[in-house]
This record gives sequence, structure tokens and C-alpha cells, in this order.
Amino acid sequence: MKKIISLISVILVTGLALAYALWDVDFSELGQLLSGGDYRVLLPFLAILVLFYWMKAVRWVLILRPVGTFTRAQVTPSMVIGFAGNNLLPAHLGELIRIVIFARKYMKPVSSITISLLVERIFDLVAILSYYALSIVLIEAPPESLEIGAWLVVVLLAGILVSIAIVLYRPDLLHWLANRIGKLLPGEAGVRLTDILDNIINAFSSLKSPTLVLYMTAWSMFKWGLMAVMIWLSLFAYGTSVSPGIAMILMAVLALAAAV
Repeated sequence: MKKIISLISVILVTGLALAYALWDVDFSELGQLLSGGDYRVLLPFLAILVLFYWMKAVRWVLILRPVGTFTRAQVTPSMVIGFAGNNLLPAHLGELIRIVIFARKYMKPVSSITISLLVERIFDLVAILSYYALSIVLIEAPPESLEIGAWLVVVLLAGILVSIAIVLYRPDLLHWLANRIGKLLPGEAGVRLTDILDNIINAFSSLKSPTLVLYMTAWSMFKWGLMAVMIWLSLFAYGTSVSPGIAMILMAVLALAAAV
């Protein structure tokens, strides 16, 4: 009975989300637009998309090292199921599916897998924001609003790097803060907060290797660069040729909007 209710709920939420997305869409105009595309770009687009997800799987294997040793073949099924869920469900609920499936299959704590995705998102965020800042350099005479956004991006990146450094090299400060906050929380909430903090520190422990950090940062930059190429191909297919800087900033804005 629970499975039936869950299935009905998923179908209902998906249906409402699709109805909202397609509300007031002129389907005849949409059909004409799609029929006018240059579908020769489809094959290279799909090849780049496969490479994009392959790179995501390899990076997740590296991030999961503090949790256990896994292969790309082991992490790929749950990862792909999660991304499929993201395309059907709102609020990136597919990530929750990804976490639960992987944790149950390999008997790992859900909290540890969740935090591994947090590390993954941080690398994604650094790469996306870096492309945003780089795009301002490549775009000739960018609008003032984009320049202001680039400075905010630089500040945000600096804050992320400082926060990671504190987690890696001064965990005692975090434990002190968690203990102070834990005393103000009721029941076992303080102990739970400490457990979560320990899981976060453990998940980030693999980043103590500068070589590994540089490798995963470069890996993330290349991965999101592929996404910018796919956006450029999509625009090119419908007669719009833009500069690499425009493709980068579109990628960054779309990725951040999807994350929000």
C-alpha cells in the first residue's frame, strides 16, 4: 500500500510540475521551432554528454574514498538513477534517491553519502563560479551588472576556500563551536550535531592531499567546460552562434538556477 501511495504521489507531483512548465506554451510554434534545428550536432552532443557523466562517476569515486573503495561501475547506476529523478521530480529530489539507493546497496551510513554529495557540490560550485568570472574577461564590454556579479563570485569563492581550510586544518574550532551550540539544544540533538560534524570532517579528509584537490578541481573545470560546449552546440543547432564567453556565462547561470 505504501508503494502505491508513493507511486501516486510521484506521478501527481511530476504531472503538476510538467503542467506548470508547459502552461501557456504554443505547441504549434514549439513544433515549428524544433523542426528547424540542425540535428547534425546531436551525435557530438550525446558523445560529450556521455563523457560528462563518466567524469562525474570518476570524481565521485575519489570523493567517496573516506567512506570506502568503490569502482566507477559501482557508483554509476545510483548516480544515473538520481539524475533521472532530477528530471522528473522537483527540488532535486533525485539526489535523495541517489543517496538512499547507494547507501542501502553498499551498507553505508546515509549521512556519509549525503556529505560526499556536499563535497561534490562544492567542487561543482567552484568550477561554475570560476567559469562565470572567466567569462567576464572573455566578453567584450560586459554589462556593469555582470562585472559586479564577478566580484561577488570572487568573494564567494574566497569564502568557500577559507571554510574548507578550516574544516581540514582547524577542526578543533568547529568542535568547540559545535559543543557550545550543542549545550543549547534539547535532548540528544547536541550529540547528533557532533556526529554530523565528525562525518563532515571525515568526508573532507581526502582533500588534505593538495595533489588530489588540484586534480579534482581540474576534473570539475573540464567537466563543466563540456557543459558549456553542449550549450554552444544547442544554440548553434538553432542558428545562434555565440562566443565562448557567452556560452560560459549561460552555463554558469543555468547551473546556478538549477541548483537553487
